Amino acid sequence: MRKFIQFAFAFLFVFPGNVSARDATQRALCEAINESEVITLWYKPGQLSRKVLPRYLGQTRSGNWLLNGWQISGYSSSGGIPAHRSFRLDRVTRMDFTGEKHAPMPHRGRLPSGLYDDTLVCFAQ
Repeated sequence: MRKFIQFAFAFLFVFPGNVSARDATQRALCEAINESEVITLWYKPGQLSRKVLPRYLGQTRSGNWLLNGWQISGYSSSGGIPAHRSFRLDRVTRMDFTGEKHAPMPHRGRLPSGLYDDTLVCFAQ
């Protein structure tokens, strides 16, 4: 189940054992964060893939699920790669768990914009 997650309508499906797609996605992302595993994600329809070392997963106070990480390569409309990036999960159309490990990147000393201590699900140590 962790190898690849297709997000289109993912929150409508229920996995065996009453685990929702959102819960399965969160668990897989937290595992990738804890293991410094690189993911490949496609953000917004029509955009090319991006390789990201995920670092934070949480919910904003407005209710959006946010993944923050170190973008290693791939498409970026703002340029400047590698760099820290945040991705709203409702805009991710596909995510592959590569199994590729990456050395942890240094923390910036603060949480990404929109995330707070009480809204974090998991984060890189």
